[in-house]
Amino acid sequence: MRNWILPVISLFIISLASCEKEGPSIEYPTSGAYGENVLSLSDSSILDASHTFTLSANLMNDAAVSIELVNLSDFSQSAFTIWSYNDARNIAWTISDYSFQYHTQLFESNKNGDLDLEIFFPSSSIVQVNFYENGGTLTGSKTLFWQ
Repeated sequence: MRNWILPVISLFIISLASCEKEGPSIEYPTSGAYGENVLSLSDSSILDASHTFTLSANLMNDAAVSIELVNLSDFSQSAFTIWSYNDARNIAWTISDYSFQYHTQLFESNKNGDLDLEIFFPSSSIVQVNFYENGGTLTGSKTLFWQ
C-alpha cells in the first residue's frame, strides 16, 4: 500500500523544481497614450519636433527602470533646447530636476505595470537616452535627433 507514496512524492518534487519563477522583465511598446515611444525608437532616429512623444515602459515582476536623458544640443545656437513633459498626468515616474551643469535629467519608475509620460522636444535637439534596467548599471544607450 505504501508503494505509491514514493513515486507521488518524486513527481511532486520534480514538478516543483521545473517551476521557474519568472524574473523581472521590461518591454518598451512602439507607442503609448501620447504618441510614438521614445524608448522604443532605433538609434539615430530623426523625429519631427512638432509632434508629442511618450516615455512608455511595461514593467513586470518587480522590474525597475531609470531613464537618463542627456542634452547634447548646441547651446551656443539656442538656450531653448531643453525637453518638457506633462507632469500633471504623471503617476508612474519620479523625475529629477534638470541639471544645468551636466545637461541631464533622470526619470525613474516608481511602480510596476504600464508607465507612460507625455514628453515634448524643441526643434533642433540632440538627446542621448541611457537605460538603467533593474539596477544601477547602464544597459543601453541611443542618440535621437529632432528637427
